[in-house]
Amino acid sequence: MTKHGIAVSAALIFGSAALVGCDGSSTRVSQDGDGDVKQLLVRASKGALVGATCTIAPVNNPDNQIGTCTTNADGDCNLNIPAQTGPVLVSCTGGSYYDEATDTTVQLGNNVARSIAPSTRSSVAVTPLTDLAASRALAAVESGQQVTDETIEQTKRDLSSFFGVDDILDPPQPIRNAADKANLSGDEAGAYAAALAGFSQLALDKGVDPFTLTQNLNSDLADDGVINSQVTQSEIDTATSNAAQGTPAAAEVQENQSQPDRNTGSISNPGTGGTSG
Repeated sequence: MTKHGIAVSAALIFGSAALVGCDGSSTRVSQDGDGDVKQLLVRASKGALVGATCTIAPVNNPDNQIGTCTTNADGDCNLNIPAQTGPVLVSCTGGSYYDEATDTTVQLGNNVARSIAPSTRSSVAVTPLTDLAASRALAAVESGQQVTDETIEQTKRDLSSFFGVDDILDPPQPIRNAADKANLSGDEAGAYAAALAGFSQLALDKGVDPFTLTQNLNSDLADDGVINSQVTQSEIDTATSNAAQGTPAAAEVQENQSQPDRNTGSISNPGTGGTSG
């Protein structure tokens, strides 16, 4: 996972509108000349989550909604927020996504997909995996703790390592149909898309939809801060490898899964209280 952070190397760039990469490429933050506003690209994905409404709020004040946008055919939209907002919570509802395991389009319905992001991010993914980080953060805030850029980074690293992806907050390749699924790119965006496709298949094998599996994992984490009762890392790795098989993403997936000292399920608490479990 030597490519960590490539997609977000541009921090704050002064100018006009952000560049939106509809093919999974990086984007950059835009600020006005007075430094009052910045723009964050959101990519909501299970496959690509289309027509969803995404809102943003400070993660330490999650009821204070400060922006909203609607996702396009790639699951992308831009949120304008005050430049000094700090770490944020992004929540997406409604819309529909392409489910790789069933080759069907599925309505998100009453499910909510969430993510958290440090204040330095220029783009952020919203996926079932980022929802695990958001759930941990909201639990910490509810208990009176503060979430910081640094604690988000640690929780992100733990979850990324456990699921065998480079960075769960980096936008994955948008998967909109069977043709996209068969043409996963040979980079981290493609490897992340393979992990999400594998997650769908794993959910199907367990008789649930991907968002129910996410809820079950959130409950698992709430018990002791460890993913240890709903899925195994071996199951996750096998499902991801199967999804990537025969595509350029396969080599990247193998490299990610073979990293030494991978996290085996203990996910740090992104609040100031440290690690639970």
